[in-house]
Amino acid sequence: MTYAQTQKRKRYVVTIKGKVLEEQTVIVIIANSPENMRAMAEKLFRNVIFDNNGIPRADITYVESELL
Repeated sequence: MTYAQTQKRKRYVVTIKGKVLEEQTVIVIIANSPENMRAMAEKLFRNVIFDNNGIPRADITYVESELL
């Protein structure tokens, strides 16, 4: 079995919803695991997810599906 076969990537439809303001962002991330997906979302949308003090100001939810 090759590395590519053991590391199946999945599609994550991620919704970032603000707690204070009624903002909602929906993005698609391709990642190996939910942990990698979350790290990518936090890296790309850090200013939306956290305030200047590092306190979370948004909720992240996702739907996982297989890539074809």
